[in-house]
Amino acid sequence: MKRFAKTTALLLVLSLMMAIICPTISYGKNLGENEGWLEVTASTSSNANSSLTAQNLVDGNEDSFWSSSGYQTDTPPEGDYAVLSFQGTASVSKIVITPRKGFTSTFPKDFKLQYTINKKDWIDLASYEDYQATEEEQVFTFDQPIEAKKVRIVGTRYGVDDFNTYYMQIAEMKVYGSIIAPPNPPIWGSSPITEPYEYVADGSFSGEEQPYSPDPLVNYRWDNPTADDDLEIFLRKPVSATTEQEDAFQRLDSATTDNVDIEVTGEGTILLDFGVEFAGWLEIDSPDLSGELTLGVSEYNQPAFVNSGPQSPSKTAAPVKYGDTYRLELNSELYEGVRFGFINVTNFDQPFHI
Repeated sequence: MKRFAKTTALLLVLSLMMAIICPTISYGKNLGENEGWLEVTASTSSNANSSLTAQNLVDGNEDSFWSSSGYQTDTPPEGDYAVLSFQGTASVSKIVITPRKGFTSTFPKDFKLQYTINKKDWIDLASYEDYQATEEEQVFTFDQPIEAKKVRIVGTRYGVDDFNTYYMQIAEMKVYGSIIAPPNPPIWGSSPITEPYEYVADGSFSGEEQPYSPDPLVNYRWDNPTADDDLEIFLRKPVSATTEQEDAFQRLDSATTDNVDIEVTGEGTILLDFGVEFAGWLEIDSPDLSGELTLGVSEYNQPAFVNSGPQSPSKTAAPVKYGDTYRLELNSELYEGVRFGFINVTNFDQPFHI
């Protein structure tokens, strides 16, 4: 089998991290062992707007929901889909889908449930026509468990909302089963939080070396890549970290290592240089953050602000907290053009660590 680099239509996204942490996952040895609700990430073919995204499908909140784009016909030219991806290969015995609360009319009327074992070829699991959803969870149980890396629902005929627009809308999706084979390890570690994209992991650095290329993946190769492949992410550390407020940041030189341990003792800004420009976003980890801070990204060594048009014209904002991780979220897909990152401590309370 020949191996090629993925086409330029596949954007490689990276998560710009201050620390690399690889969580430990427990896997069942046989089908059905350690069954339970699987940890998943979600992706979708379209979104009605920037707040009705795939993340709503797996947030555990039945008041939020994902919505496809709206149509003036109940049979759009191409069916929309919602995909759940697993951490490795799973044995799946049940899929549970919850309609949008109060709007069962926008649950798809005709749809398919599908799965894939290679992340490319989709196999029909079940097809439904004239389906009438109720307010409760819609449970789809299989006679025999299936082995899959992903499952999805594909809508082909939609219901209508109160404004005579046709949508495919779902509140929650979850899968019951067990992990039977772990994923390949990400090439440069993983974030401690769940990300909306899969990591670069299934290829190898087997291409011809290009020592003068700034692209860290220039000689990485995948099997049979296509322009329809999903986005993948990888982590990068900054190549330098500087500040004009040296008394406010202790051990700043650790930012470029695998053992980041910056002590914050005052207000100020850290400028992170990642060496070359990527499509990515910025995350930091802090177990004891105190006071207030913002994060920013830019293609230049100054904070970015662009004209109207992007979802966030200013590329600086308060990060979203997930446990001890703080992620800059400037749009629904997360990534922006990034060469430089900024950590701005705007209100100092007491010493904390990054």
